[in-house]
Amino acid sequence: MMTLAEMLTELIHRNGSDLHLVAGSVPTVRVNGVLAALGGAEALGPKDVRALFEPHLNEQQLALVDASVDVHTSVVIDTPAVSAQYGEAGRFRACVFWDRRGLSAALRVIPRKIPTLTDLFDAETEPIFRRLTQQRRGLILTVGLVGSGKSTTVTAMVDTINAERVEHIVTIEDPIEYLYTAKKSLISQREVGSDVESYEQGGLSAMRSDPDVVVIGEFRTPEAVRIALALADTGHLVFATMHADSVTEAVRRLVESFPDNRASMQRMISRSLCAVIAQRLVPRASGVGRAPANEIMLINSRIRRMIIEGDDDFSLAIEAGRVEGMQSMDDSIMHLYRSGAISYEKAWEILQDRDRLGLKPSIE
Repeated sequence: MMTLAEMLTELIHRNGSDLHLVAGSVPTVRVNGVLAALGGAEALGPKDVRALFEPHLNEQQLALVDASVDVHTSVVIDTPAVSAQYGEAGRFRACVFWDRRGLSAALRVIPRKIPTLTDLFDAETEPIFRRLTQQRRGLILTVGLVGSGKSTTVTAMVDTINAERVEHIVTIEDPIEYLYTAKKSLISQREVGSDVESYEQGGLSAMRSDPDVVVIGEFRTPEAVRIALALADTGHLVFATMHADSVTEAVRRLVESFPDNRASMQRMISRSLCAVIAQRLVPRASGVGRAPANEIMLINSRIRRMIIEGDDDFSLAIEAGRVEGMQSMDDSIMHLYRSGAISYEKAWEILQDRDRLGLKPSIE
């Protein structure tokens, strides 16, 4: 059986993003968003996944695995092949969990280099994100489904602040993904499970750490949301992510986190929110890599009033806010298509309003 290091080395060699290990199945990699069996690997037995991870988990983590508790951690692989590609050891985010057939795991490559906003976005979209990094207070919420690149977008914004401003940045992550190098800012990175017990404890601790910027890796509980809103409401800049498919769903989920205190939380959300960004990754027309498509809602007086009144149909407000830098997901997809980043077929597949696309151009 291949070792975990060998599998991850092959993943890196193929420029893949994810490795999936499921008992009873052949190890599978994701390359450019498409799943494929890992060549040369055999189907995993019921005990194989645990054996693969034993060299990479500590005693406490192995005890959690044996107690059928999910383990979220990072794995470091330092093989000559990985070092040759990265210049140093490779890092991977790992989730180890149980399903009906046994122990399984999903690992994602953590790129060594933190991408810049220019790396991620084109000349039309990048200035919108750069303006957000110039904010001094408020909550910037980035949402999307699993694998949508939300954490990478947040990291690029935070590292822009790190490069341009003298601030104290505190991150609470599960696990730590990108490793920041302090530039102009002072950075404290804290990992759930080793440095703090939970996002909630990390957020409360951050309040007492004299931060300017706080990063909460993911909203998982109403209490984490409440702490982030309190930080934003008291003059801090807060970045967070959430699993949601659109800005409307994100705001709805924020409000619905507090069913017993809905009206007061709507007021607090309206005061604290600075921007909501929904992101998805779209395969590029070249066949190499994926391009981010973004719905961007910047909070203005109209949207604050809508949140207070419980009106979460933001489509017209976003359309009216284009001059401010707002855009719908369809706006972003159409821009990617017109710039040649994505194909007509892919744009047709994911657009909500396909009439905007028109007929497919003929090739002469």
